[in-house]
Amino acid sequence: MHRNQSFRMAELLFPRQCPVCQEVLPVLGTEIVTKKNAYLCRECYEILPFVGEITCYQCGKTLSDEEAEYCQDCSENNHSFKKNVAILEYKGQARACMAALKYKNRRDYAEFFAEELVRRYGDEITNWGIEAILPVPVHARKRRVRGYNQAEILAKEIGRRMKLPVYSGLLVRTKYTKPQKNLTGLERGNNVKNAFLVTEDRVKLKKVMMVDDIYTSGATIDECSVTLQQHGVEKVYAACICIGRGF
Repeated sequence: MHRNQSFRMAELLFPRQCPVCQEVLPVLGTEIVTKKNAYLCRECYEILPFVGEITCYQCGKTLSDEEAEYCQDCSENNHSFKKNVAILEYKGQARACMAALKYKNRRDYAEFFAEELVRRYGDEITNWGIEAILPVPVHARKRRVRGYNQAEILAKEIGRRMKLPVYSGLLVRTKYTKPQKNLTGLERGNNVKNAFLVTEDRVKLKKVMMVDDIYTSGATIDECSVTLQQHGVEKVYAACICIGRGF
């Protein structure tokens, strides 16, 4: 059977669902499908809380002041990563989509998020000159319970679209940490302090991109960046699907 025929047959047996309304989506090739509506409904695309046009130059949070270049957090604190990009503000329907991807085994939702992220930032990521993508790791205990790491799934979808290698085992989480969402900014930093370990003595990669599902204070990406830089990586960039407004 031809590859496209096999793909369509799989869609008929296991139809894709819109990550926002859960309605069954049309089989690719049977209707007019664009980059924007290939993985969710046209109507739902319009109601998602995408980040604004004016964003923080470093972390990617939406800025209310058109004259500002950095958010309050990035103005007052030194982050160890070069730049982060995100596509959605962490609220409303975006929050529900993230919960489904993270806790309800909706791994297929990663296709839309990766597609949209590459559509918006693919050229910029290419200009960064990264050599590989690294997912933010989860602790082995959490992975056993959940069955997967949502950041790794996102990273692989992005890597496939951008033709970049994904190294899932280069960085591991050795410390079982509390959920960051329940902590203050200072507590988040302490929570992930020394939580990661590089599995190689000397990393040959010079520029990498970390991928995670949600960015809040940046503490997790910062700690990953510091750990990698201690082992030879020169520049760490980041891409997340959702991003908060505060810190």
